[in-house]
Amino acid sequence: MIHNIQTVSTYIEEIEKLINDKKQNYYFRGQDDAFSNTLPSVFRSRKLLDNEDNMFNDFLMADPQLFEKCRTNFERMALMEHYHLPTRLLDVSSNPLIALFFAVKGGQGNGEVYVYKDRPNREKLAKMLDERGWHNLIAEYKFKSGLTNHNYFKKNAFSNEMQLESSLARQSMADKSAFFQTIKNFYQLDDRYVAHQHRLCGAMIT
Repeated sequence: MIHNIQTVSTYIEEIEKLINDKKQNYYFRGQDDAFSNTLPSVFRSRKLLDNEDNMFNDFLMADPQLFEKCRTNFERMALMEHYHLPTRLLDVSSNPLIALFFAVKGGQGNGEVYVYKDRPNREKLAKMLDERGWHNLIAEYKFKSGLTNHNYFKKNAFSNEMQLESSLARQSMADKSAFFQTIKNFYQLDDRYVAHQHRLCGAMIT
């Protein structure tokens, strides 16, 4: 849903109406007209993405003391983002007024504020996973997101998932491709196994 807003007071009113659902957390990102999309900076250029590992490791070696208090690759990447190195992170804020500032501070035209929830749209997520062949993840998400106070996509900075994802930044493109192909193969095998078990159960019942 897109709102065309002309004043700060109208902006605040729309935000208040939008975030009346207290069961979810909302985050905001403001961009001026210099941005054409909301991709993290390293994904805006094929050259940057192909050299992500080199940029990460070169920055790390250029000033090791800068990172001496960082315990994880995620913390290192967050610090690199702060110093404007292109990374796979995207800056958002829990304060909508901060997002508004970044939307209007430098552009000559219309700025934009994007609103994110920490719970995805189930139907859109299921469609996306189905199109990519990740069928079992749909059922896994629906099961885990139904548990009390469990948010499947909200990850702690020290979680195993976050450690794995942030460590991808230090891998070559060939290693990343091999990793994702292995994961895809695993879920394809898992899907075939589940489908086979369903057929066996159906045959036994009839």
